[in-house]
Amino acid sequence: MRVRCDSSRITAKDELQDLKITYHELMIQYYLPSAKYFEICQSYFSIYSTKLISDDTDATKWKAALKKTVLFLALSPFDSEVSDLMQRLKSDKKTLQLLSCKRLLDQLTTDELIRWPLSDAKEWQSDTVFQGDKGPQRFEDFHKRIVQHVCCSALSEVCCVCEA
Repeated sequence: MRVRCDSSRITAKDELQDLKITYHELMIQYYLPSAKYFEICQSYFSIYSTKLISDDTDATKWKAALKKTVLFLALSPFDSEVSDLMQRLKSDKKTLQLLSCKRLLDQLTTDELIRWPLSDAKEWQSDTVFQGDKGPQRFEDFHKRIVQHVCCSALSEVCCVCEA
């Protein structure tokens, strides 16, 4: 908890952007083994939001951070915070430059059925997130999240019940 308090002080200072990025990279490493996907997503979003990354003329850094943000957001169990961040990312102009991210966000924010495998499934599966010893489990979690979206929206429509 103390670390989070100190990180808020880092965010206000422009000259400490490198430190903020390093902090969030360490937090990602901390959360990865316990599969805390939304916390990982938030760290990637913080990296993406730093001026050093978002204003960089070399688009590879912000594209990588944005792609990881969207991917871990899709892996996160759905709740109001996840929904809010999905809507914010969906309206972000830079998301339009990453078509696979835009398509995934569009699919996850509508009440339509999502066809599995996704049209970009090979691209997503080749990402480093799904590599290594925990990679297959993460891809299985990704599949479950997509299926959850399909089941919840379809079931609520069939039962004439609004999702909570």
